[in-house]
Amino acid sequence: MEVYYNVHRWYDRLAGAYLYPDPVPPPSFSHPFAFARHNPIVYIDPDGQVAQLPRTFWFTEEAGCLGAAGIFTSWHWIVRGGGPRFAHCYASCVLAKCGGKNLARRMGSNKEIFDLTVCTKLKIASGGITPFLRKKHCDSAFQPSDFDDNERGIACPKEVPCDQHCGKFFGASDPAPGPLSESK
Repeated sequence: MEVYYNVHRWYDRLAGAYLYPDPVPPPSFSHPFAFARHNPIVYIDPDGQVAQLPRTFWFTEEAGCLGAAGIFTSWHWIVRGGGPRFAHCYASCVLAKCGGKNLARRMGSNKEIFDLTVCTKLKIASGGITPFLRKKHCDSAFQPSDFDDNERGIACPKEVPCDQHCGKFFGASDPAPGPLSESK
């Protein structure tokens, strides 16, 4: 047994549960000895009384940065025709400047995982625009150039505007499809 005191009750790390029931009665779907509703990736239980979402779960400190990167990247990619290579570089540059390199890398990886998830989920669906979306996301997931373009954006010096730093990619042709592409 490896136990820790968490303000209101003892937690057994090896069992992944508290030794005493929750002093605040949990909702019916929760176990009274559970730590963070058995989901510590999403919930926290800072004082051992009741699991809760972190204050920053829905509105993070990076929300303004993420919003700006999304809006300006969409503007340059879709409206101005910058293309995906420019979009990767530009978004990573904006994110690195306003939220740090770790945020930029995390969001670049999240975008690839999003494409993988959509590709996988749409393989079992059909009809409407599903084939188009499946092809787009399957082609886009984990293209080697995505990571190179992201790193170029992250390396942008603070004093250089992102659109200038990533300009060589503006309007560049789409890179080769990623490893999940059905076009290969």
